[in-house]
Amino acid sequence: TIAGSALPSVPGGKFVWYWTAGFNYTVYGELWEGFLSQYKAKINKIGVVYTDDTSGRDAYKKIVPRVEAAGFKIFFPGFIPPGTTDLTAIIKKFMEEGVDVVLVNTTPVEWISFRRQCAAMGYQPKMFGVGRCMKIPEAEALGRDLAEGVVAETHWWYTLPFKGNEWYRTEWKKYLGDMSMTHMEGIAYMNFFVALEAVKIAGTLDRNAINNAFAKIDMETPVGRVKFREDHLCETSNTLAQFELAPEGWTMRIVYVRPQLGVKPETPLRTQNFQLG
Repeated sequence: TIAGSALPSVPGGKFVWYWTAGFNYTVYGELWEGFLSQYKAKINKIGVVYTDDTSGRDAYKKIVPRVEAAGFKIFFPGFIPPGTTDLTAIIKKFMEEGVDVVLVNTTPVEWISFRRQCAAMGYQPKMFGVGRCMKIPEAEALGRDLAEGVVAETHWWYTLPFKGNEWYRTEWKKYLGDMSMTHMEGIAYMNFFVALEAVKIAGTLDRNAINNAFAKIDMETPVGRVKFREDHLCETSNTLAQFELAPEGWTMRIVYVRPQLGVKPETPLRTQNFQLG
């Protein structure tokens, strides 16, 4: 759902590059609206921490209006410059405004600084909801007190009941030891599964035949069913998940999904970082 592409070469032999977040944040706007609406009576005001970059601006454009239209009060202090590590002024404003839920879309640099400064200032909202800035390594860096229960935009996790995920459950540590997953592995390897399926359907290495074969694919992968629409897109497993420190290490608990995924979400874990349940 996030792609970088190159247009045909232009005079001078150079490429014109562009970066687009596509419909990614449209989907997450739907997810945040649905998830937060379950706890509407418990939420006073939602604060937004977004960086002034492509992802932050697109998230603001597509997530905030949807959440606001659902009846939530929003406090937006303005975009923060990338690389900002002193967010104490924003935290003070959140405390003054009665913000009790915070949505974050930054890089890990800003997010980790923000979360640690919240703790240092005694600011504890009922929920942190984050996008793109927190995976298992960031949870490890923050530690249990600051990370467990944080809800994150998540593309995939190996607990999803789809074909191929059993490998991650049984073999990951065998081959990669203590290396953390990032919640992107299922998507990355799914691309190979789908490409191989197209070659099998085509029955040849002719590129046109393989290209046409993609339209015939209908298979289950680690991220769910892959069947391309007429517009050549196939949406898969964008979800919301909580970070949880289990006996075997950090994991993610899928707490909200789109109905079309056909998966029952888990009950959110109640911690100091999630007090809405």
